Amino acid sequence: MQGTMTKPNAFQVRISSGGFRSAFRAPGSPRLSPTEKDALATQMARAQQKALDGDDSELRSLTQERYAVECVSDIGAFDGNMRKRKFSNPLFLTPSGDSLAFPECDGDLFTTREGALICLEKRLPREGEWEVRQTSLALELQGKRYLRWVKEVKGQPYTEPRRTQEELAEIYLHGGLPALLKIYSKAHALKVAKRLISLRS
Repeated sequence: MQGTMTKPNAFQVRISSGGFRSAFRAPGSPRLSPTEKDALATQMARAQQKALDGDDSELRSLTQERYAVECVSDIGAFDGNMRKRKFSNPLFLTPSGDSLAFPECDGDLFTTREGALICLEKRLPREGEWEVRQTSLALELQGKRYLRWVKEVKGQPYTEPRRTQEELAEIYLHGGLPALLKIYSKAHALKVAKRLISLRS
């Protein structure tokens, strides 16, 4: 399930859920009686309310369900177009502020969607497209983009590889100029498109 909330100044929030299956009972643990289930449900409700009031320590101990807040696209500095952020240049919002790294500890993630949205609403500047993603720390640490970032970027100098003529032709063939605008400035995208068209004629 996905939803989008659009605001002025090119600020967009995309909410994605379904990637994490929440469960009160951990796999392999004893089956709870009806009374124990009711008690746990009451405890969960209390913990969720406390989290909304600013103290999520109890909720963190009860569930592995988390929410990651990532800037997936931002506004180009020169052309004003929305462009997808690359794995090598992550931007996350954590409970303690902005982070230019992928989440690697539980404190980098939010315990409730409501808390994540409230924190994002307060962030300035917040231009761009943001995703509030239902997840868990384990899922984040298994992500392909995170694993590639750890291998190629984290703690070392990173130089973005130049795309070959064949790669650019493939991108242009399937997506045209809009596809090039997602990775280049408007001026450079037009230059690349013009070169590719001349090669085909």
